[in-house]
Amino acid sequence: MICIAHECEPYGHLMVNGRPMTDAQIGRLVGVSEKEAKKLVVELLDAGVCARDEQGAIFSRRMVRDEDLRERRASGGKAGSDHGSKGASHGAKGGRPKKEKTPQETPLYDDTRGVINPPKKPPPSSSSSVNPLSSSSLRSEEEPPPGSAKPKTSTFSAWLKTVRESGQKPVSGYGPVWDYAGRAGIPAEWIELAWLRFRDRYERDEKAKRKRYTDWRRVFLNAVEGNWLGLWCWSERDQAFRLTTTGMQAENALRGAA
Repeated sequence: MICIAHECEPYGHLMVNGRPMTDAQIGRLVGVSEKEAKKLVVELLDAGVCARDEQGAIFSRRMVRDEDLRERRASGGKAGSDHGSKGASHGAKGGRPKKEKTPQETPLYDDTRGVINPPKKPPPSSSSSVNPLSSSSLRSEEEPPPGSAKPKTSTFSAWLKTVRESGQKPVSGYGPVWDYAGRAGIPAEWIELAWLRFRDRYERDEKAKRKRYTDWRRVFLNAVEGNWLGLWCWSERDQAFRLTTTGMQAENALRGAA
């Protein structure tokens, strides 16, 4: 809301087209419902974070004070030293920059709808230097370089069949998942329980069994790290992991099957 108020006139006020913003408009700008926006505004007003002016517009007292101080510095000449040792020059530097709109610039507010337009992305640089955050630099180590053949994907059932036919174990020898369990303090038997639930999901669930991946062991590791199956949770009292209701049900079912 502070960022929005920074772009409004008067400065620091939530206004559009000269009128106070409604809860619905504020909600659209910050990405919440009108009901949620109204609730949050009330909390901010009660906490003294913001206030309403005589028109009913929400404003930040701090932003209004700072703007008044900057304007005094910038327009006071030598007298501006009363508001700062550098006087007018400091006010000119410290005040809000006045941006001259160009035909290519998209205004923040759409006067017809009273909403914020997303800023345009800058054009790609023509520099030959490599951007460290470019998509090429963020490419996974396992992803093949451009132009090479992509690794084949397969369903879980097809991958599991291939693994068994080759005489390998699906996850017993997959070091990363056991290393993670040891570091996180997750019992080894729960990893086995997670594998059985993971296998059950991707072999029986109609939607899940159509999923295709290149590395199913890595998918399982992600499931363990993210606790996708919801089998365990952290206990502050015990300072250790414990099985959830879902985990205990899965454990009972495993014991019954055994």
